[in-house]
Amino acid sequence: MKIGIRGLTALVILPVILGVWPAIGQAANTVYVGASYGLYKSTDAGATWTMVDIPLNNALLKGPVAVTSLSMDPHDSSKIYCIGNAIARAFFATTDAGKTWSATPFVAMYGRDVGVDFAGQVIYITATASAGSGDNLLYKTTNAGATWTRLKIPNSTNAPSSGYPNG
Repeated sequence: MKIGIRGLTALVILPVILGVWPAIGQAANTVYVGASYGLYKSTDAGATWTMVDIPLNNALLKGPVAVTSLSMDPHDSSKIYCIGNAIARAFFATTDAGKTWSATPFVAMYGRDVGVDFAGQVIYITATASAGSGDNLLYKTTNAGATWTRLKIPNSTNAPSSGYPNG
């Protein structure tokens, strides 16, 4: 199924199908899909796919990258960001459409989702203190993940405050 929003086309895929997780697209033809066994790119609206090589430039990371969250700069489709597992959980970034990548393992947090603001200037991630933690955390970066700033999330009256003590 494809969905078009403001000139962008996103391919919607259920996580249960073939271990495929997030999907994003730019224009009508280029689509990136993250899977439990790597990142894939199609330049013909999904007719054919090639695997995107994400080199692991950190001793804490090895094996294939299982991409669990994926986002793209809305103004520059060559800037792609994802969260994935390669033995350790990490943030991956490219500014040249996947030719080169940076990989930064998460320390003292478990990154879950990644998003880019509409201006393409700030990258946000949601995280928890650990894989099973109930503490919801929000971080932002303005330098493609070189440094992160934790943002305060107010407790909600709809959720028990004990479930979000560090919000």
